[in-house]
Amino acid sequence: MNAEAIKVLVREYGMKRDGKATRWRQIDLDWLRDQRAAGRTCRQLAEETGFSIGMISYLARRHDMPGGRPRASRETH
Repeated sequence: MNAEAIKVLVREYGMKRDGKATRWRQIDLDWLRDQRAAGRTCRQLAEETGFSIGMISYLARRHDMPGGRPRASRETH
């Protein structure tokens, strides 16, 4: 059986997948938003929560949270 078929069956039957794929749902987004607004870095929050820096950064970007680094603007000539 291939992986895509398994994913379809999991969704169709309302089953929950345990493991890292759903682990991000365990973080309180309101808490994360407050921490980012207070100036805490992704590195600090990752160390405290046990999530990777990349996951904290992803959640912050995905949910438009404050405190991110300003993006470099690209000017085209």
